Amino acid sequence: SHPSLIPTSEKVFALLTLPPSSSPSYLPFLITLYNLTVSLTLMTLGRPKTTLNRLRYFDALGPVVKVSSGAAIFMSFNVIENGFLRGNRAAPYHFSKSLSRKVIEKYGLQEYISEKVDWRIHGALNCGANSCPPVEKYTVENVEEELERSFEAFKENNILEEGEGVKASLIFKWYEVDFEEDLYGGKKVEWME
Repeated sequence: SHPSLIPTSEKVFALLTLPPSSSPSYLPFLITLYNLTVSLTLMTLGRPKTTLNRLRYFDALGPVVKVSSGAAIFMSFNVIENGFLRGNRAAPYHFSKSLSRKVIEKYGLQEYISEKVDWRIHGALNCGANSCPPVEKYTVENVEEELERSFEAFKENNILEEGEGVKASLIFKWYEVDFEEDLYGGKKVEWME
């Protein structure tokens, strides 16, 4: 094979330029990129079988994009979700933030890190698990309504009234710091696997 030929998926993703968090295209771009690349890697590599392999999977795989400095950077799935969309918070079962200060400064990434977490992303990002929300289309023009609709549907399917309490997806526990409202009406929560 010719050394300058690059598989189509790598070539396409390397040509994409990451919009800054202040851009109207930021949320639709990152949500779509995340969902598309997770889906492609799952179809290509299959599902990780163990918890440890799932953790490695989200740290080791993801697209390459250009940033305003002109550098091409690798963004793992955890960097997209937790480094950029969640304001550089630690991913579940991780002890440190997704992006180190050194990496942020070296590549000028501060402009890509959300200042305020939009908790509705948890109803839009599909990591490939059965409990994840379906993959939807997100547009610059209608992202607010699309995120609201997706999150309400996700909440309806993943927070279930049960007697005096509720059963809720572990996603709500893992990311509870992101949510601004009491999603359970003050009721006792039992976490669903």
